[in-house]
Amino acid sequence: MFTYITTTTVPSFTQLQNDLNISYSQVNWTVAIPALGLAVGPLFWSSLADIYGRRIIFIIGTIIALVATIGAAVAKNYGGYMAARFFQGFGVSPGATVGMAVVGDLFFEYERGQKLGLWVLAIDAGLLVGPIIGGFMDLVSSAWIEWLTAILFALLLVLELAFMSETLYPRNHMLSRMPWNTSLDSTDVEKVGREKSGAAAVDLKRTKKLMFLNFKPVPGMRHPKPWDSVTRFILTFKYPVVVIGVLIFCFAWYWWILSIITMLPAAYPNYSPQIQGLLFLGLLIGTLFSEIFFSGRLSDYIVMRLAKRNNGVRIPEMRLWLAYPAALLSAIGLIIWGISIDKAYHWIVGQIAFVLFAAGIQMGNTVITSYIVDSYPLQSMSVITFYSVFLNLSAFINPVSLLFSPHLPSQLPQPPLSPPTPPPTKPP
Repeated sequence: MFTYITTTTVPSFTQLQNDLNISYSQVNWTVAIPALGLAVGPLFWSSLADIYGRRIIFIIGTIIALVATIGAAVAKNYGGYMAARFFQGFGVSPGATVGMAVVGDLFFEYERGQKLGLWVLAIDAGLLVGPIIGGFMDLVSSAWIEWLTAILFALLLVLELAFMSETLYPRNHMLSRMPWNTSLDSTDVEKVGREKSGAAAVDLKRTKKLMFLNFKPVPGMRHPKPWDSVTRFILTFKYPVVVIGVLIFCFAWYWWILSIITMLPAAYPNYSPQIQGLLFLGLLIGTLFSEIFFSGRLSDYIVMRLAKRNNGVRIPEMRLWLAYPAALLSAIGLIIWGISIDKAYHWIVGQIAFVLFAAGIQMGNTVITSYIVDSYPLQSMSVITFYSVFLNLSAFINPVSLLFSPHLPSQLPQPPLSPPTPPPTKPP
């Protein structure tokens, strides 16, 4: 849902132009504005998630996104619609940093590549599944695209309330408090008893025994200040590894997937919204194929093999080898798609290009997230906040590129302000 909300309205661009009486340039900003909410959100939610836990932040964020989605469905003017779209992104933004923190809470370093790959897959797949579903919902109306999104958020809220456990756990505190005596054999441990020798000896309220809706700081944790996420975001600029890797990926690589998504209705103007939505299948297939065969698992395998050669020592740069084929695939796919549009080739050529391009994007996304987390595992929340802010800022300012193009704006389809007059019929 983190990225689904951003692009699910793309096939309804023409209908939105008619409903809100706006230009194609303005309708592009309806995709950018929720990305701004996604960029601002992590700076607000990240510290709170380290204080009060992951679960309550997800629940509050989902409620905000649900209310905002209903507002977008009933909006009658451009300003109201854009405000609702911003709070959609702001409410669902915990899926970025807090979602990745949950992955860090639950899994070990040696399986991080695979698990982060699945997390990245969820984000990238939402970006591509959204337009496919939105294209068919446009058969009803553009408003029903938002109503379906509201239904999905309501379902998500029920699932969070019923099944989501709190994963924020005072691991370091527990390790420091638990007795650690290697001289005890199994008989001695039995005599001492589990209550005195194990985790139960530590007087802390269990994570699973917190209130159903917990508004108190999770016990045993070192709690940051609510504004620490902003402070840490600024301090992250001290780490060249994170800054260079994230900025290059966001503004020279990931940037282009939003350019393709927002320009697809203009590239295929003769197709219906439903067909335009189905054209995203190439991007989805490439994303899934990359993750299953080449992304997270392959990254873990490469790191494991290289670590064996390095006397069992893992270093973060071992993650970077996959970046080379990923960049090559993305570039080839992007070039082929551009040529296929320029030369008006058959649509299947564009789909093949989409598969290659999306496979490269998925691999690159997994590489950069795994790399920066492996580089600074103790600051994982901070580096992922940095990554998420700039990833979504790149999506937000993507429509600005249209302003600097001398040709593209004049070629974009404009909304029909009135139904066309039928041609006169000749008498028999």
